[in-house]
Amino acid sequence: ITVIVIFGFILLSRNRREIINATKESLNITLENADERLTLWVKQRSSYLERLGKDPELSTLTDKLLKVAPDKNSLVSSPELQNIRNFFSRQQEEFSNIGFFIINKDNISVGSRRDTNLGTENLIAKRYPDLVKRAYMGEVLFVPPMTSDVSLSEVTGSDKKTPPTMFFIGPIRNINGNIIALMTLRVDPSGEFSKALQFSTLRSTTDTYAITKSGLMISESRFTKDLQNLGLLKKDQPSATNIWVHNPGMRLKKGYSFPDMKKMPLTAMAEAVIKLRSNPDVIEEGSKHSAIATNMDGYPDYRGVPVFGAGLWSHTLGLGLISEIDVAEALAPFYALRLTVLVLLGITILLSVAAVLFVLILGERANRALIKSKELLEVKVEERTAELESKQERLKEEEEKSRLLLESVGEGIFGLDTLGRITFVNPAAEKMLGYSKNELLDQEVHSLIHHSHVDGSPYPEKECPMRAAFKDGQSHTITDEVLWRKDGTYFFVNYSSTPILRQGSLVGAVVTFTDISEQRKVQEEIKKLNSAMEQSPVSVVITDLDGTIQYVNPNFTKVTGYTPEEAIGQNPRILKSGMHDDDFYKDMWEKIAGGETWEGEIVNKKKNGDTYWERASISAVRNNQGKIISYIAVKNDITEKKKVEENLSLLNQLVYGSLESADVGAWWINFDEDDTFHALNTTAKLIGLPISESEDKAYKISKWIDILQNTKAVDTDYEKIIDETLEQFSGTITGKYKNYRATYPVLQKDGSIRWLVARADVTRRDDKGMALQMTGTLIDITEQKKAEMELVESRVLLSAVLDFSPAVIYMKDLEGRYLLTNPIWSKVTGISK
Repeated sequence: ITVIVIFGFILLSRNRREIINATKESLNITLENADERLTLWVKQRSSYLERLGKDPELSTLTDKLLKVAPDKNSLVSSPELQNIRNFFSRQQEEFSNIGFFIINKDNISVGSRRDTNLGTENLIAKRYPDLVKRAYMGEVLFVPPMTSDVSLSEVTGSDKKTPPTMFFIGPIRNINGNIIALMTLRVDPSGEFSKALQFSTLRSTTDTYAITKSGLMISESRFTKDLQNLGLLKKDQPSATNIWVHNPGMRLKKGYSFPDMKKMPLTAMAEAVIKLRSNPDVIEEGSKHSAIATNMDGYPDYRGVPVFGAGLWSHTLGLGLISEIDVAEALAPFYALRLTVLVLLGITILLSVAAVLFVLILGERANRALIKSKELLEVKVEERTAELESKQERLKEEEEKSRLLLESVGEGIFGLDTLGRITFVNPAAEKMLGYSKNELLDQEVHSLIHHSHVDGSPYPEKECPMRAAFKDGQSHTITDEVLWRKDGTYFFVNYSSTPILRQGSLVGAVVTFTDISEQRKVQEEIKKLNSAMEQSPVSVVITDLDGTIQYVNPNFTKVTGYTPEEAIGQNPRILKSGMHDDDFYKDMWEKIAGGETWEGEIVNKKKNGDTYWERASISAVRNNQGKIISYIAVKNDITEKKKVEENLSLLNQLVYGSLESADVGAWWINFDEDDTFHALNTTAKLIGLPISESEDKAYKISKWIDILQNTKAVDTDYEKIIDETLEQFSGTITGKYKNYRATYPVLQKDGSIRWLVARADVTRRDDKGMALQMTGTLIDITEQKKAEMELVESRVLLSAVLDFSPAVIYMKDLEGRYLLTNPIWSKVTGISK
């Protein structure tokens, strides 16, 4: 019970640790995904602002506005301001902005949705003068959260007069590309900003949100509805800019008197993230955010609920990001396992106590039963004694029968004890070995008749299979060994050694052997004939009278490519090339069917479809009665191999020379070479491998795979492409795919990406479909890829020009049909696109 309890405790501790580690990793991943999404959101918004700053209509309107006196009264009464406001109202749907500023070069707000701050120094220029300078240098920037001078109450429902807000700032350029002013677009934190964070959440209680350096939540909480139900927020009031991420000191419940959250201390994670903002020791090298702080001990969040959390400070956004999950949900699997273990422990203890009581009861009953059994035993002993005497008589009869059987069989038989000494021997064994029974009994069998191999070399006793039977208790059957006669000669035998068991114990072995000397002589003659045919440099084919192939030798397989399994049972027509007419074959069969020998040259076709020339001699085979029983063909390949090889070598030189001159990579693999492929210099150059100095231009397949694995880390889009490329490569090898086709990126040493198109075919496979040889090419399509990307960018730019151009634009074909129109055309004509 103690051991079970200890192991249960270890199991629970380990399970809890693994769950916490997995939760920590998930929170970190969620946090990094949220940071990446926000960064992407900033890039998208910045890109839009940059394009908007080049809009001719905005440039014209801004130029007119700048000519108005930069005081509030003049600006408010000017039609130029109203035109600017109308322009930005049209942009709301795409940018989701809730306000804008036009800032002149004196940093005065000359344009805004509201009249309040017109003619005054812009709040961004006051708070972030460096960002304003960078914007005048042509940059489009995200302005970190800051206190606004205008309330968001009409948008967010906030009851605070100056909650934090966020802006994007960028230049406005005239038609000549010169910067004439700056514009800012104001963003509601509860909009797309919050959606980008909550998109990365994991489970039902995972909450990812952003905070300012003072601890104010500026994104929507996942628990907004819960906070409204608790009364911490008003009905339909968002949590963004209305919740302070402070520890309430208790778990919030409906009806409680809530403390002033601003006076409460920050939550443990909020405090850790704000410290990361200014601590240079915890900033990840090369990163846009700080190191990630985690708390897996559990701490109260802004609802007072125990949570696990992870957080970081984003230097790009100027705010903190926190991802949390309720401890109860994270440890739910642990709690379930703990309950199961405790229930099992309780059941185990109950069963153990019951088992002890049961054993005690049985022990008492067994004691009484033993006393009674002792009395019965004495009676049984007497009965058993009489029974054994009867069996002894029957045993003597069986031994007599066995003796007669041993003496009558033609195989040699002898028995061995556990020391390897002969205990009995039959007459057949005496006759074959030349020893008498008395000369064999009690003799050590190995040293007497099994001491040497056929060549006279010693046969180690420990390797003797006869003795092995009573050592390991297994039967051993041995073929083609020798036993030695009394006169010093030997003879070949097949023998078996079988263990003898008595009451489950090994007491010896019985050896049965047969003289196979005459059989071996016949087999040797057959082997010589077979060897001559098997090793013959010519092809040998034997068929029956119907022409069905019954035998082919290895050279036939070597020449034609058909294995014996594929050829036997087929007709020689499988080799027919189609280059001879029917009369040719008719003459051949008439001669051999008549008992004559046909000789001549014939063009046949290999299994792979190649043709080859043979000099053939086909004769009839007769039995002892002179009857034709089969036909035998002896054929010699007379194809001019040397000429073919020379032509092939010249062709290879021409092909590979052409490939290198065209900057096309060629490669080939023999899969009997471990982790090796051969390639032209251009192949190594395209992949990014150093040029091999070996004569056969050998490279490591694993090096190519390492380069692809490194490429995956460059871009997440590359990971899927490269995984599919490697799966195509391995699938072609195993036979899943007929050939290898892939387009993939390769990371070069200088950090650039090269795009390659790989094409390969398997030139030879084994019987199981596994590739034995593969050849292929590589083509560099990097410039093509760049052209495709430029085409996409051009299309985007054309779309932007069409969408924002104030002029009517359309295109027609030669037959007058519209191919393209812009929004102004639709507006002017009243006809939709």
